[in-house]
Amino acid sequence: MLHDTHDNPKRAGIGVGAYRGEAASYDDARVGDILEIAGQLWRVEDIGPGNVEAEPNAPEFKPGFVDLRLVK
Repeated sequence: MLHDTHDNPKRAGIGVGAYRGEAASYDDARVGDILEIAGQLWRVEDIGPGNVEAEPNAPEFKPGFVDLRLVK
């Protein structure tokens, strides 16, 4: 679950759900960070802050995102 995203610098709050509660939580993840999720390591490749200030059906509405890549 993506809690929030910010720009300048790009950063995000990420929560990973589990059957009973939250399995992992990162409040200030940034591009290049390595996160442990479900026993595996993931690199934050990109963060897009989007534009959630606009109304959900407005053309300028854009959800934020976090791009994670599995570290092998």
